[in-house]
Amino acid sequence: MTTRPRHLAQHENKHQRVRYELERNPAVFGKRTEEIWLNFQDIEARLRPKFVYGKNWKQDDFESVFEKASRIERICQEVLE
Repeated sequence: MTTRPRHLAQHENKHQRVRYELERNPAVFGKRTEEIWLNFQDIEARLRPKFVYGKNWKQDDFESVFEKASRIERICQEVLE
C-alpha cells in the first residue's frame, strides 16, 4: 500500500468542507455567504470536472470559471476593506 505525503493527505477533501465552514462562520461574509457558496459549488461540481476529466468543455465554461472566481474574489476584497 502506498501512502501519501502528509501535506497531500491534509489537503485531501478540504473542498468538501467549504459549505460547512461558511455556514459555521456567517459573520465572515454576512449576507453574501450563500453567493460565495453557490459560485464555489458551481466551479467545483459542474465546471472543474469538465477540465480535469476532459469532458467536452466549451469556451463558455472556461469564461464562466473566471467570472465566478472573480465574483468570489471581489466579495473577499470587499470583506477585507
